[in-house]
Amino acid sequence: IDGSLRRVLMLGYFDELSRDFSEEDNPDETVLTINLKERKTGAATFGVAYSSAEKLVGFVEVSDENFLGRGQKIKLNASLGKSRNAFEFGFFEPYITKSGISLGTNLYRKVEPVERENDAEEITTMKKTTIGGDLTLGRPFTEFTVGRLTLKMENSSYAHVDGPEDNLYKDSRHRSIGVGMNTNTVDHPFFPTEGDKSDGYLE
Repeated sequence: IDGSLRRVLMLGYFDELSRDFSEEDNPDETVLTINLKERKTGAATFGVAYSSAEKLVGFVEVSDENFLGRGQKIKLNASLGKSRNAFEFGFFEPYITKSGISLGTNLYRKVEPVERENDAEEITTMKKTTIGGDLTLGRPFTEFTVGRLTLKMENSSYAHVDGPEDNLYKDSRHRSIGVGMNTNTVDHPFFPTEGDKSDGYLE
C-alpha cells in the first residue's frame, strides 16, 4: 500500500494524500479509504518587456501537466518582437504502452538578429531562422529509474539585413542522438524530506 500511495503522490497531480482504516463487524475485514485533493495543473502566463534594441516584446505561455485528466503534458509558448520571435510546442505522453514506455516531443521556430564583425571591423547584421524539434522515448527499468533515447534535428538559415554581404554565416544543419538515465527516490514531488535525484545524459 505504501508503495502504491507513493507512486500516486509522485505523479504530482495531488496536493494532499492520506489514508484511513475503519474496523468492520468482521474482525478479519477492514476498509481502506484514500483521501485525495487534486491540485490545479493548468497555467497561463503572459507579459510585455521593453528594451532600446528590441522595443516592445510580448510573450505568452499556456501549459497543463495533466491534460484532459490523462497525465499528458502539453505546453505552448510564443514571443513576438520587432526583430525577434519564437514559437514552441511540447507534448508528453507518459504511457504509450502498459509497460510504461513514454513519448515526448518538442517543435520550435525561432527568428533572431545576429551580428558578425570582419577583419576590417565592419559589422554584418543577419536574421537567423532556426527550425527544429526533438523526439524522446522513455522506458522504466526499475520503480525509481527511467532511461531515455532522444533524437534531435535542427536547421538554421541566415538572411542578410545590413553590412558587407561577404561576411555571412553559412546555413547549417544539426542532427544528434542522446541517451540518458535518471533516478528519483524522493518522497514528495514538491516538498521532499528524504531521497535523492540523479540524472546522466550523453549526446
